[in-house]
Amino acid sequence: MKRILTSLLASGLLFGATTGLRAEEQTEKPKSAEKGEGKRRAERPKLTPEERAKRAAKAKERAEARLKELKEKQAAGKLTDEEAKQLERLTKRLENAGKAKDKSAAAETK
Repeated sequence: MKRILTSLLASGLLFGATTGLRAEEQTEKPKSAEKGEGKRRAERPKLTPEERAKRAAKAKERAEARLKELKEKQAAGKLTDEEAKQLERLTKRLENAGKAKDKSAAAETK
């Protein structure tokens, strides 16, 4: 009898805890609302080609600086797994950006 009561009590507690979790999940905000803070692409200020080029140059500089830092860590043997993945992604990204730039320059000369 004691076992039955204990198991009923345990199952009741588990049921109550899971329904409470479900209620919390339903009341959370969607991630898309948090990420963009309600701004849509059309609401953002439009950039001139010069401003866009400046931002792209700054992003490239930051990426190259981070790449240099990660390569130095790799040479010193202090690179973590996460940093190794980041190094690989940055290398690929900068290589692809260089290829795209070469293609656009070749198209302009024709």
